[in-house]
Amino acid sequence: MRNGNNGACSDTKCRELTTRQARLLNELLAQPTMLKAAQNSAVPLRTARRWFAQDPVFRARYHEARRESVDAMIKYANAVGANAMSKTWKLACNEELPPHVRLGALKTIMHLGLRGFEKMDVTVRLEAVEAEQAGNRERRAAMKGSVR
Repeated sequence: MRNGNNGACSDTKCRELTTRQARLLNELLAQPTMLKAAQNSAVPLRTARRWFAQDPVFRARYHEARRESVDAMIKYANAVGANAMSKTWKLACNEELPPHVRLGALKTIMHLGLRGFEKMDVTVRLEAVEAEQAGNRERRAAMKGSVR
């Protein structure tokens, strides 16, 4: 991982995980609990908790990996979702089906469409807030540097 300082790496941004940490990270993504992940990776639970609580690099890599995992899941759901939506639309348009089936299909389409729009709207707003906060941090850091 490179930060924005002309390709320079800070220790907390670029340090590689140890083999044990990498093994635990993989298990954390695959297992439902930290206990199970620790057991499967042969890392004591206490050590796993300490890494998560006190090691910013480990914690950052975990969150990055989770985001990538969720992103992959969303992409797959979108790909499959288009087919599912097409089939749902066919149900809604099939006049040979009972009205309650057609109405249920239309409700599903409307519900999923509105939820998708709401999530997209929240994401855009959140990104704007995060960008504003990052700018505020940079301004405070610049002001702090000029005061000295």
